[in-house]
Amino acid sequence: MKNLWLIKDSVTNQITYFHILLFFACLPLDRFFSELIFGSLVIHTLINIKKTDLKRVYEPRVLIVQAVFFVTLFSTIYTTNFKRAVDDWGMQAHILFIPMVFAIHQPLIIKYKRQLLSGFAWSCVLVVIGLFGIVLATIRHFHLPLSFVYSTSFINHNFSKPVGIHATFFSVLVVAAAVILFQDILAEKKKLIKLIAIMGMCILFIGLIQLSSKSAIISLIIVAYIFVPIYLFEGRKRLILLGASLAITLLAAMLVLRYDSLKTRLFSDLESDVDMSRIAVVTDSRLDRWKATMHTVRAKPIIGFGTGTEKEVMEQTYFYNKLYHSFIHQLNAHNEFLSLLIKSGCIGLAVYIFTLGYSLVLSIRNKDLLLTTCVALMISTSIAENTLDANKGIFFYSAFFSLLLLTAKSASKSQINTKKIITEATLAPVSTC
Repeated sequence: MKNLWLIKDSVTNQITYFHILLFFACLPLDRFFSELIFGSLVIHTLINIKKTDLKRVYEPRVLIVQAVFFVTLFSTIYTTNFKRAVDDWGMQAHILFIPMVFAIHQPLIIKYKRQLLSGFAWSCVLVVIGLFGIVLATIRHFHLPLSFVYSTSFINHNFSKPVGIHATFFSVLVVAAAVILFQDILAEKKKLIKLIAIMGMCILFIGLIQLSSKSAIISLIIVAYIFVPIYLFEGRKRLILLGASLAITLLAAMLVLRYDSLKTRLFSDLESDVDMSRIAVVTDSRLDRWKATMHTVRAKPIIGFGTGTEKEVMEQTYFYNKLYHSFIHQLNAHNEFLSLLIKSGCIGLAVYIFTLGYSLVLSIRNKDLLLTTCVALMISTSIAENTLDANKGIFFYSAFFSLLLLTAKSASKSQINTKKIITEATLAPVSTC
């Protein structure tokens, strides 16, 4: 923990490091803090930037992360709602700027990658502890039994509401933090620090159950049962790990099944979301909306309807298909892949799939567990939510993919040599004084 604060570097690099560290540490908090810290980082970067730093902005991996934003710009050409398209630019602007800023500070990010990620992970642990503290204080204030911790009043969105984050996107951060701590546990040699990290992981797992995000939990299960054994273990150790994972899964399932609110959230609600055989319903399932959306997309399958048009297109679709609940509440597609099809057609969808596919291939090649986890999280949440239409989804995508792709092992001759970069970060400041 001491290494997070005591780094030996130039004053300029220390200021840059603490900006980036605080930016990641603020991700599990309200968007105001992340935007404030990033704005300060941009100003600091502009004051101290050098010409040689700008060359890294044009690296292919930076452009790959930014590609979704360029699709948004392109789709504005033929939009019928320019005002809302401009609003989408502002919302997704971080997809353009975060990779650029991280690329400028690439030597420093490579050098202090582990500290930055650990800072983020422990920030998530502290936020989860704080949220449980609020829950327990509320229960005590109203003289409720302790079992009310898992009542509807304190799970999912009601649990994450004090920090102003959608439960699904907070769950994504919690899963990423758990994977980071897991890697720290494997790398750590001191037993005390390893024990503290294990306790941190347990807190995050309990918080994940409290948040009850199906997409995040499914992603974690996939990573735990498939990629962790393949990447990190062999032979007997792999079997032991699978047995331990199964035991943890069964314990979690027993906890979920014991409380009706958790059972309803994780199982009954999932069934209703994918059930299209009902005759009379009060609300519309996600599959109802997706099916209606696919019929609409066929009208303009190549380039879509343009940036900023999703809301009006979906309203017409819902009304025409008698999905009145979705129409009244002005719901979006609740699926990033379908959202891209509506706004940018197959072109936009292909770009997004390429970005995720490239990242997944690179992560498998390098056995990068965290990058694989991030790809799995983006895919699962993109199926259930408009991930790139939400601030925290945008921040997670742009920050983690930028950091992990820029620090990944070289996949081409044009990639900067990692050893050389670390030397540069040690001997010379990233920015001029």
